[in-house]
Amino acid sequence: MKLKDLLTEWTDDSFKDLPKRWSKSLDDDSGLTEFEQLGGKDNLKEDKMSIGKGEYANIYDMKKEMKEGKFDPKNPTIAVTGLGVYDLKLLEKVIKRDLTKAANDLGYESGINNLMYHLYKKNSPLGSKIKGLHEVYQQMNSPQYKKAVTMYKRR
Repeated sequence: MKLKDLLTEWTDDSFKDLPKRWSKSLDDDSGLTEFEQLGGKDNLKEDKMSIGKGEYANIYDMKKEMKEGKFDPKNPTIAVTGLGVYDLKLLEKVIKRDLTKAANDLGYESGINNLMYHLYKKNSPLGSKIKGLHEVYQQMNSPQYKKAVTMYKRR
C-alpha cells in the first residue's frame, strides 16, 4: 500500500456521513459532539468507578450525590479502603491529627516505635489514609473528573 493511498483514505465518501467526534457546533449549548448527542460512547468505561480505581481510596457515590444536588467538587466524599468514608477536608484533618499525635510522642522508645509503624508498616491505617489521599488528588486532577464537574455545574 502506498502512502498516497493511506492519506486519501480519510477523504473517502464513506466517512463524510458519520457524526463528528472531534468538534461541536458553535450554536450548541450542550457541550457534546454530534457523536455524543446521538448516544455514542467511545471506549470509555462509564460506570461509577470511571473516575479512578485507586488501591487505597476512591471518590464515593459521586453520581448519586450529583443527582441529589449534594455534590461538592472541592470536598468530595471519599471511601478509604477498609477504613471508612470521609469528606476530603475531614480526611486531611484526620491525617494531620494522627501525624501530629505520632510526632508528639517522640522522646520515648514507644513513641518512635509508634511513628515507625505509621510511616513504614505496609498496611498501617495512617499510611493507607495518606496513600488514599494522594490517589484522590490524582483522581480529582483527571480529565474525567473535571468533565463531570463541569457538566454538573452547568445543570
